[in-house]
Amino acid sequence: MKKDILKRKKLLLVNWGTQDKVYPFQVAKKMGLVLYLATTAKYPNWVKNFVDEKNIIITNPYDSEKLITDVFNYMENSRVSFDGVTTFFEMSIIPTADLASVLSLPFLSSEAARRSSGNKLVMRIISKKAGINTPDFFSFTSYHEGMEKSGVLKYPAVIKPIRSGHGFGAIKIEKKEDFVECFLLAKNQRNHIYDEWMDYYDLYKNDWIVEQYIPGKVISVDGLVQNNKLFIIGTTEFFMGKEPFLVQEGECIPARISFSLEKRARNLVSRLIKILGFDNCGFHCELRLTKKETYLLEIAGRPPGGNILEEYHLSTGINFAEKYISIALGEKIKIKKNKKDKHVFIKSIIPSDSGILKEIYGLDYLSTYKNLTVQVHKNKGSVINRIYGLSDSIITVKGSCNKEKYMNEILRTIESKIKIDIDSSFVNRILSKITN
Repeated sequence: MKKDILKRKKLLLVNWGTQDKVYPFQVAKKMGLVLYLATTAKYPNWVKNFVDEKNIIITNPYDSEKLITDVFNYMENSRVSFDGVTTFFEMSIIPTADLASVLSLPFLSSEAARRSSGNKLVMRIISKKAGINTPDFFSFTSYHEGMEKSGVLKYPAVIKPIRSGHGFGAIKIEKKEDFVECFLLAKNQRNHIYDEWMDYYDLYKNDWIVEQYIPGKVISVDGLVQNNKLFIIGTTEFFMGKEPFLVQEGECIPARISFSLEKRARNLVSRLIKILGFDNCGFHCELRLTKKETYLLEIAGRPPGGNILEEYHLSTGINFAEKYISIALGEKIKIKKNKKDKHVFIKSIIPSDSGILKEIYGLDYLSTYKNLTVQVHKNKGSVINRIYGLSDSIITVKGSCNKEKYMNEILRTIESKIKIDIDSSFVNRILSKITN
């Protein structure tokens, strides 16, 4: 057994991410790798199902110097070296890039990481100067500066933190007069959500960007780059929630767009990859599509998050996560797609009100469809707490099919037949007592 372990390649993962990041660990384990993890002491217990406790390096995965120092101390004391280092978590891309550079292992370069991942302002300025189509924008670091600049854009617009994640703090501003109200709402939304990485990004809590709102579909183009060879795995279309809250409520793969729109999106991403200097990495590029233009929203040197890696595997037959790990190990990858992609989708139903969940109607309509999984997350009588426009989903529907027409029928059924009845009267009573 010991000899077998010595023969197996050793992969260091930087940070575990969030609960949906279990999947990359599962893939790495199936590849027969010995896994190591550099993370904080707050890692979840499920991590131990994949990584021996002695292989966990307690560090700060958001700080390059601390990460490098702790990893080298561990290597020296444990007499171990790594065959690859990578991360699936955007907040740790820059430190991972710095670590990989010092270890002389394949990964996104430090320079490319800083030009793109995690910093919406730097990415936009570099892209715009290089001729990539981006929405007009301005940045600010104080309330007064934001007010002074608020008139330089055409409205509607979108306000968002320069450094953040998961779309926290992104709010649509319909007109200039709404700037103050939307800014306060965005700040409260961002501050209400707590994840471990927010402690690190608290340094940037006063850094904001406002960009012109572009109507149209939101899609991503996702893939890999190895030795300057680009592999586009596919496209994802995002289902956006009710505005002004720009929350993604699901997605489908492939995106429901014409051949010409997809070609235009792929061409923009191909140019952008070269401009930013992406190599030996994954990429996730989000775009807004109109009939005439394609606009860059953001790009990061990582694979897509959430459930999308699994969905690509089901849709295209390509194990995206496995290929990404192989790049980190310096193994040459080959991409062979299915002749025809499956249509894979996830749709969450997120309540628009706070209150007591009284009833869920229409779930029986979904029982007639094949290859459908319906998860109900809240029981009758549950308290639904929608704060600053954010709430957990009540229902998640997952499915796959061979025809787009069939998928669209299911999505229409979800939209028209499933209804959520929430009693908001007690919330109004509480609010009236507070205000009085």
